[in-house]
This record gives sequence, structure tokens and C-alpha cells, in this order.
Amino acid sequence: MLVRCISLCRLFGLIANKPVDVRYSFYLSPRKFEDLSKDNPHGWGVAWLTDKGWELFKEPIPLHESSRARDLIEKQVRGRIIISHVRKASDGSPSFGNTHPWQYRG
Repeated sequence: MLVRCISLCRLFGLIANKPVDVRYSFYLSPRKFEDLSKDNPHGWGVAWLTDKGWELFKEPIPLHESSRARDLIEKQVRGRIIISHVRKASDGSPSFGNTHPWQYRG
């Protein structure tokens, strides 16, 4: 019998009753999202809901190599709903269009 292990992307989701940040989950927790990006190096992104609507930032590079990620996470990403993704490509090259999350019709 052949057993095949497939490594998948990682998804982070948060819903809170008041606006919160995700600095701990990304950079300080024992299983921090930054470390998960080492096994999922083909892009990362984060989306958060503010009073004005959705904000979105993504890059087709690993989160742990991003020069903008830490500043963004620590200073701007704050909301009641936050989702983030680190990508391990199974199909398609690392590119902005293949990097999650996507925004559809606002």
C-alpha cells in the first residue's frame, strides 16, 4: 500500500466581540503563524473587517521573509473578523493572483 502525505496551506480565522489584534498569534504563540509559513512559502495574506469595510493585504512571498508583515500586523491589522492564509502551492506559481485571501465584490 502506498501512503502519500500532502502538506496543505494553513488558514487563520478569528471572530471576536470587539476589535482585537493578532500579534500574539502571528509572532509570539508557541505555534506562531510566522513559523507555519516556513512550510507554506508560496505567499501569504491577511484580511480584516473595520467599520469602513474590508482591508486586504497579501504578498506572493513567505510571511517570514516579508519586510512589511510585522509592521502591518502590529500597527494596522485590528478587527472583529480577521482571516489570514499562508500558501503551499499545489498548482499555480507564487503570484499575487494566486495568493489568498481574495476579495470578491467588496
